[in-house]
Amino acid sequence: MDAAEKPQSLPHIIRTKLGLTRYKMAKLLDKTPAGYSGMESRSKKYSLADLLTLKDLGGYSWQEFGELVETLVEEAKE
Repeated sequence: MDAAEKPQSLPHIIRTKLGLTRYKMAKLLDKTPAGYSGMESRSKKYSLADLLTLKDLGGYSWQEFGELVETLVEEAKE
């Protein structure tokens, strides 16, 4: 998998879906802009509060959210 095919992060997918800036997402997740940027680009560990907020922001049911997470995990294995 080359860099163009690199799986996106969960926060990035939701931010893109909503059309928000990184700054706005940082505020919604109660993070600093730098903290959110790291969360979006490097981190694969999210708190339970982060997961709940991301699910709610994205408007996902728990089933849809779980399927999104499973897809990201499978893509990361490739």
